[in-house]
Amino acid sequence: MVIAMSALPHVNRMNQTASQHYVTAAEITRNFGMWQDRASLGPVVVTHHGRARCVLLSANRYEQLSTPSDPDLPAGSQDGLLMQVLAERIDVAFIVLDHHFNICETNTAAAILLGARRDDLLSRPLQDLWPDFEHSVAEAQIRRAMRTGDAVQVRIRAATQSIDVKAFPWPGGLGLLVRATDRDEQLEDATARASTIDRLLALDGRMGMVRLSARGTIAEADASFCAMIQIPVERLSGARLPDLALRDNRATVSSLIEETFSGAGEGRCDAVLVDNGGREIPVHLTFAAIRDGMGSGGALVMVRDCRMATAPAC
Repeated sequence: MVIAMSALPHVNRMNQTASQHYVTAAEITRNFGMWQDRASLGPVVVTHHGRARCVLLSANRYEQLSTPSDPDLPAGSQDGLLMQVLAERIDVAFIVLDHHFNICETNTAAAILLGARRDDLLSRPLQDLWPDFEHSVAEAQIRRAMRTGDAVQVRIRAATQSIDVKAFPWPGGLGLLVRATDRDEQLEDATARASTIDRLLALDGRMGMVRLSARGTIAEADASFCAMIQIPVERLSGARLPDLALRDNRATVSSLIEETFSGAGEGRCDAVLVDNGGREIPVHLTFAAIRDGMGSGGALVMVRDCRMATAPAC
């Protein structure tokens, strides 16, 4: 009456349905008779530490699953049909990989997401779907899941979209739940990365960041840059970056800003800035244009304080 299942994705025991129930091993031990009756109505998934370990089935249902529906088909074909039926019952994009990282099963939702017929996906290596996946960190994590049996979640950055993949052990290989991230999630991800970069710059102490508007004036300056030149951010807003440089350097900085905006897209130079107390600060400036749908959206400038260039890294 019990069919053992290998490690399945983490399940929520409160996620009950009319035909399927979840119960912890401790609960089923305390009241096995009641759960035996429940199994006659539908599968009962027994969990251990939140992970499905086995399924309690009625004898009739077990016989249906274990007896070939078509005696003319070999047993291996019956297994394939059962796997296909299971895949189609999953309402998100689902892919099964064999131990060689080739696709051995998938469902309609995955075929729609990937823009290919199901039959055309079978036997193809996973790298064919996302060329940037090969030799990436995401590939290393998924291969580790195949090797260790641990579930992992990764994000694959494809050419036109980002893909969230949850990989977990599956009979004969690895199961993948695949979902394309929407624009809001991508914006949140980009915001989180930008916030992390800001924290790294602040911790480093030798780098500052300035954003120039499309007119070439300072639109934003981070705390590291403000501390470097000892001018509060509210006084910097709307100022021209060349005006913060020594008179002899202003033409060089202005020319580089003009080149960055006019098509070069990036550039760098050494200059000397003057702080609020009149002290000279040798810096290295790196410019990169911000491109938006209307053309140039300004530029980012990374400012490296060269007074600390000879300081030990740690």
